[in-house]
Amino acid sequence: LQQDPRLLELYMAMQGIDVSAADMEAMRREEAAGRTEAPKPAPKEEKKEAPPPDLRTPEQKEADEFKAKGNELYKKKQFEEAIDEYDKAIAKVPDEMTNYNNKCAVWTEMGKEKPEYWDKVLETCQDILNRRYEMNSALKDGASFEKVAKVFCRMAVVYEKRKDFDKCLEYYDKA
Repeated sequence: LQQDPRLLELYMAMQGIDVSAADMEAMRREEAAGRTEAPKPAPKEEKKEAPPPDLRTPEQKEADEFKAKGNELYKKKQFEEAIDEYDKAIAKVPDEMTNYNNKCAVWTEMGKEKPEYWDKVLETCQDILNRRYEMNSALKDGASFEKVAKVFCRMAVVYEKRKDFDKCLEYYDKA
């Protein structure tokens, strides 16, 4: 390979090295002089793209802050405080399905101790499913297909916990 420049050229092409930009004559001279190192390709310039502009309204930004606080509290299993933060987010942006779904996630966890919370989950999920077209019209992607699927999955989880497996499968299929 090192002795036949044609094989070197073929090998470079197979490795994705731009053979047309390589100075093959210089390589042949260096190889004849005993130097067998391939030249290092020039470093590529990294183009850093500017982040996309933040098109959220001030209310959406504030709601996202409440949601983030609620998420942190949920992870710490401080459920009542998490519910309060999600309620604040819902008050700021009532047409964002994620905040309702997060609140239902908290109730699902709380339902392990008190199963009546599962009724709240099903009731809230059904309500936001009934209003999803209205929510999506009021806020772009407020009730996207992905978010609706997550709500169906949330309902399926509750039915699974209640051992109603037929309903559970029905809602997983809808998701």
